[in-house]
Amino acid sequence: MKKYNLPLIIGSLIVAFIVVVMIVPEAFTDKSPYTIKQIKFIHEDGKLDVESAPFKPSDEAIMGSDDLGRDIYSLIIYGTKLTISLGILIALAHFIIAVPLAMVAGFGNGFARNMITQSNIIFSAIPGLLINVILLRLAFFIGLDKSRSILAFVIIITLTGWPKLATLISERVEAILDKPFITGEIAVGKSRGAIAIQNVFPHLVPELIVLFFMEIARSLSMIMQLGLFSVFIGNLRIIKSSDFANIIYYDVSFEPEWASMLSSSRTMISVAPWTVIYPALAFFISVLGFNLLGEGIRELVQKKNSKIIPHTRQLMSLNAGYFINRIRKKTGRQLIVIPLLIFLTIFLTVILGEDYKIKAQTDLTDYKDQVMIGSQESQKLATYIASEMEALGMEALEDDFLVEYEVSEGALIQSSDLELVIEGARFPLDLSNDYSIETAHDGSFEGGIVDLTGLDLYDLYHDWTFNDGTDYESWVEHRSQNSSIQELDKAFVLIDSRLYNDRFLDSFMKYMGRYAKPEGFIYIRDRSNLKEKKVLDRVDDVMVVNISEDIGIRLKDNPNALLRGSVSIRRLGSQGRDVLGIYRGSDPYIQEEAIVIGMGYNYLNQEGKEALTSQLDLMKSLCGEKNKRSLIFVFCDGTYSDASHGIHILAQDFPYSSTKIKAYIDMTGISNQTFTELTFSTKQAPITRQFAWSIGHYLTQELEKEGIKTIEADMVNNGGEYFFTEAYWMNTMFWDRGIATIHLSVQEENHLMTSDSRKNQPYNLGQVNEILLKVISMSNY
Repeated sequence: MKKYNLPLIIGSLIVAFIVVVMIVPEAFTDKSPYTIKQIKFIHEDGKLDVESAPFKPSDEAIMGSDDLGRDIYSLIIYGTKLTISLGILIALAHFIIAVPLAMVAGFGNGFARNMITQSNIIFSAIPGLLINVILLRLAFFIGLDKSRSILAFVIIITLTGWPKLATLISERVEAILDKPFITGEIAVGKSRGAIAIQNVFPHLVPELIVLFFMEIARSLSMIMQLGLFSVFIGNLRIIKSSDFANIIYYDVSFEPEWASMLSSSRTMISVAPWTVIYPALAFFISVLGFNLLGEGIRELVQKKNSKIIPHTRQLMSLNAGYFINRIRKKTGRQLIVIPLLIFLTIFLTVILGEDYKIKAQTDLTDYKDQVMIGSQESQKLATYIASEMEALGMEALEDDFLVEYEVSEGALIQSSDLELVIEGARFPLDLSNDYSIETAHDGSFEGGIVDLTGLDLYDLYHDWTFNDGTDYESWVEHRSQNSSIQELDKAFVLIDSRLYNDRFLDSFMKYMGRYAKPEGFIYIRDRSNLKEKKVLDRVDDVMVVNISEDIGIRLKDNPNALLRGSVSIRRLGSQGRDVLGIYRGSDPYIQEEAIVIGMGYNYLNQEGKEALTSQLDLMKSLCGEKNKRSLIFVFCDGTYSDASHGIHILAQDFPYSSTKIKAYIDMTGISNQTFTELTFSTKQAPITRQFAWSIGHYLTQELEKEGIKTIEADMVNNGGEYFFTEAYWMNTMFWDRGIATIHLSVQEENHLMTSDSRKNQPYNLGQVNEILLKVISMSNY
């Protein structure tokens, strides 16, 4: 009767099942291991009962929940990958240290032998478990993120665990060296290195294979024991109580991991035994599976007809012809089984793994190269985005995908030029370096200068408005008698705007406009405020020009100078349109939670159109993922102007509960496809907003990994919260709605190669979008 190798069969089945769970955890559960549900309302017989976590096993949660309300079954399924991977990494690290040292010690090297012996003595006197607990509970290791925490566990557990393995291997090496065939090899003049590679190692391989699986089981046992002492991957150590200055920590892991589930055993075993039994059972089955697999392989390789030693010897001698001949024979085909299984595992991992490349291709060739708020092109494009949302299976948050709002009539500057005329000589001014247009009327203009920089406009405005002895008419008359400008209506009023706020200047300009119609106002500003303005918030009969301090000095020194220029504008309508849609999540337990992604759809050139194309492609790719949470996409109109930015309207009454929005990713400030610096900030996603903070933290790591240069936005700290000073739209969702915000934008000039960045290749928006695709997709798990 044929004898079956039951340990090999059972162990292989268990390990194969574990590998499948590691590769495709979503095939075994549709619940998220991160969902926290601490209170459950039960309606029964017309009564309402309230139950708090941990919840008992039920049809809804077959293994119950932990004390945070997280589903234990989902935690075990998704924790398989991290826990088993950690055990394998520790076993590999043990072998990397133990095998070379054991080989050298077996050949009689005194240093290696003493190192193994002394290490064994130390870790026999002081148990390795105790050392691991002491070291891994140091403040330095607690709270590390997942990757750093894994590295710390592997290093420390390896330092205490390798001597035992090295002792076993060195003893086996010494036993092999005592064999008669080794004496024969020495007699024919073989070197120690050749004997080690061609004779000792092939005989050692069967034992190493067995020991490797045993070592994985031993590593998992150590991980389980550490979990009982609240030592596990990513221990956040949240403060549970600080009463009477006595700090009590709540040990919890952000990641699904079996050892962290055992950390509550001391307090939960009597009240909720399922929180301990099921993760302990997962450890038991895994340890049993690897042990059985190791024993089964031992039985297989120790058979008299086992060919593993000659096969290994031929492999070490790089004899390819031997393997080709063996494969041709029926009996030799067994050689390809293990490599085939390894290849199949890698293939399945790659095929079933996530691909975060943006594959969708949006075509905007039918749209013009300028789309601004209030234009016919804007209405057409907004309708197109809404139709794309509907085609993706998205739903409108309100009655329609389009949300309309009113803004003041603005203008798009097509071209402008400005020059000074001093004593008949003409001095052209450079846009953005010398001047910028703030408000405009279409056509040419010319006028002299009335210099008010030497007056206190606050006092003057007070006298005018309160009429306490000096009124506007007498001031104009006095001013006209002392100036070469006889008619103020044909002059430009020069003001140093750095001394006043914009609201006061607006009031001053309007008050003066009641009694006179100056050709315009000239504001002296810092050079940083002279950035070219393509879009104006309003169109007035009075021109407002910003100039640099250098030009202001020239005007002061030349009171008879003339300012001459022209502006060509395109008037824009007063109707703005935001486009909103929601893509429902797949997890019934967390689909009400949402991530909001804000984008803009205005653009001024071909590059801006390409940026919008990338954003639409990102939306399509995200909707192609199996997101457990819902995704809300917001395409804002009016993004080139703070006053007309569509986010202000939405923030007044956002059509979705703010408490259900986990994070807002603001990309409305991105209007270029290429750039050299990305303005990026997670300051409005603090650690108290755990989900948004984790998204921002992961995003920061991925941007650094890709080498994308980021700069922090200008901000001020207001009572522990941050306020961006560049524009209010950057703060709207956080300050007006209380929604944690992650901000990404590109300064308009950043897409050009500056003198400091000529050595750097510009980045592409597609790189950022692929990172976002990965980060948002990974937030499911």
